Amino acid sequence: MAYAGHEMESVKIARDFLIGNGLDAERIEKICLCVLATIFPQNPKSRMEMVLCDADFFHFSRTDYAGFESSLRIEWETILNRYYTNEQWNSINLAMLINHHYFTDFGRTVLQEKNSAIFFASNGYWPAVIKVYKKAGSRIDAVDKMD
Repeated sequence: MAYAGHEMESVKIARDFLIGNGLDAERIEKICLCVLATIFPQNPKSRMEMVLCDADFFHFSRTDYAGFESSLRIEWETILNRYYTNEQWNSINLAMLINHHYFTDFGRTVLQEKNSAIFFASNGYWPAVIKVYKKAGSRIDAVDKMD
């Protein structure tokens, strides 16, 4: 399975499996649209798509986000041959955490409140991240307050 574009391959696999198991065409289409809604940047249209998109980025709200992002960094190095300095990696993570938004009420009220930007604050990453972010001309109130 491809890394980039894996959603399209997942839709093909799901469609074949669901047809083979007798699911009706309308349900198959809804399921496939949910998978396609997770393509980044996410753009869900239905409530079901919104729920799946929120679940796709649930890890941003986890207290163990540090372990997740470390694993993701190794994955990108291994599979995509992408290497970053700590400053670059932290900046990428912070930008994702700050710019991401959830789609459902639960995502906006519960998950967003637990957003792992807290991870950066509690692990001493702020100075390097703030430097990079300000260099790019971005203004983020929470970041500016921590400077």
